[in-house]
Amino acid sequence: MYIFVLATVAYIIYKSSKKQIGKEENPIDRLFETAESTIKNLKDSIKKIHHSIKINHEYNKNKPKSMSKEEALLILGIEKNASQDEVNQAFRKLMLSNHPDKGGSKYIASKIIEARDILINKQKNN
Repeated sequence: MYIFVLATVAYIIYKSSKKQIGKEENPIDRLFETAESTIKNLKDSIKKIHHSIKINHEYNKNKPKSMSKEEALLILGIEKNASQDEVNQAFRKLMLSNHPDKGGSKYIASKIIEARDILINKQKNN
């Protein structure tokens, strides 16, 4: 990050020195003002990014790790006592219309896969 700041300041100094030559204003003072302003803006941006990361971390920390069996049943549209074959049939049907390679959403496809995995694993454990 510091390399980026230094590169930005060096670039500003370089560009400003070309523009400032021949003007009455002291070019060094103007360069420092520009550099200070840029660094302040970068610090503000870093604070905003840090705040966003903290909020995202808190959100992810509090959200459930995996979906429940009830959610999985709703996603696949099957009954509670569905067999493994019924689970797989519902899974295939949904994936045909929601697969990312066919223009479907990666997120929705991942939820369909997660639902199938949860139901298959629960059936194996019982």
